[in-house]
Amino acid sequence: MSREAALALAKKRVEIASRCVSAIETWTAAMTSTFETVARIIASTSDVPLESITPDSHVMKDLEVDSLGFLDVVFEIDKTFDIRLPVEEWLQNVQGGYDGDTYFVLRNLCDYIDQTAGSAAVA
Repeated sequence: MSREAALALAKKRVEIASRCVSAIETWTAAMTSTFETVARIIASTSDVPLESITPDSHVMKDLEVDSLGFLDVVFEIDKTFDIRLPVEEWLQNVQGGYDGDTYFVLRNLCDYIDQTAGSAAVA
């Protein structure tokens, strides 16, 4: 490979890497924003201190929000993000033996909110 071709290939790789970093930064900013909003909702609708809420917190197991309290959280999330979380379906799935971490760990919940809100914005 010629020196010019190698240099062109290296520049192309840098350009692609730069785009990837930009996409990751955009996703991280959106995730942080969603997480912060959801954490504030949980703190305001329950007795959970904001500083004890992390992206890896399980709403019911770690934060000890009961099912009625979780419905209050969901109502506020729905209103804030202009979406409708399928909480009835989620609770049925968990009762049927499905792993609740998919729904109730905040990192996963925020991912779902971002996907759902993004889909609603496109529609």
